[in-house]
Amino acid sequence: MREKVLLAVLLIFSFVILTGCKSGPGITIENNNNMVYNSRISGANEIDKVIVYYFKDGFLVPVTLTAEAGGEPAKTALSNLFSFDAPKPFENMLREVRLINFDVADGLAVLDVSKEFLKGEVQLKKLQIVFTLTEFQDITGVRISVEGEPFEEDFERPELINETPSQDTAAEISTVTVYYADKDRNYLVPVTYAIKNPNLSTEEKASYALARLLEGPGPDKKLGRIFPDNVTLKNFYIRDTIAYVDVGKDLLLDLLDESHLEKIAVESVVQTLTSIEGVEKVQFLIDGKVMGSIAGHVNIGEPISRIHWINLISTE
Repeated sequence: MREKVLLAVLLIFSFVILTGCKSGPGITIENNNNMVYNSRISGANEIDKVIVYYFKDGFLVPVTLTAEAGGEPAKTALSNLFSFDAPKPFENMLREVRLINFDVADGLAVLDVSKEFLKGEVQLKKLQIVFTLTEFQDITGVRISVEGEPFEEDFERPELINETPSQDTAAEISTVTVYYADKDRNYLVPVTYAIKNPNLSTEEKASYALARLLEGPGPDKKLGRIFPDNVTLKNFYIRDTIAYVDVGKDLLLDLLDESHLEKIAVESVVQTLTSIEGVEKVQFLIDGKVMGSIAGHVNIGEPISRIHWINLISTE
């Protein structure tokens, strides 16, 4: 009798362990410092992601789309660009253009497109293609032909996005990319600034970029302000590739009931600073102390790495 009771207890214990180890029906979450940005659903309907560039309010914006896994990622990204409308609220300049042929060899993406490519905003269409394809590590250049006829020269990924320096400073500049919010404060929009000093240190670039981000995009741009006018940057420094951003408690009050705004505020700082060579992570401080979150919605208790899948949109 005693042996039967012991066996029953062992069976129940094993069942509890086995069921407790499951995280749901085929769902695995990739967690970055408890900030859930990227998810991958495994199983028969496996989902992957690609980054595609669309336009919003005149700005080129990276958008993360879910897609069926198992195919070639670059072709999946292009299939969303050609002959498809962009997901709301974005605009696709290539929606009327057909992709005739596509191949990648030795880092060069070669594609042939229909003649509709040459109608309207040709340069904007080119930027969509080049930025989208060069998101892939194995693609460093793009060659475009239009129904078999070569179009200009091969293209590399532009150093600037949504901003162009004047010609007289092009050879003597440093660049920083600031991630603002769109005017509805739903998506991040990269804007590159050209600085007339080619010899800025990593900390000088980061300080400049952070200052531009906190002060906002200005009234002349169709972008949204993320941070309040009274936000206080108490300290900023970089140590061992980690940027430390110390803000005052005044930010807590402004973001206390804005869970979505808190998320985009954190992501804007992380993306802006980690776009600078020499900065790999960002640690937020509140009045000099490490806090669990800014307003209770996003974990900032540990240094945060660059977020790859930004502006995620579900296509389901």
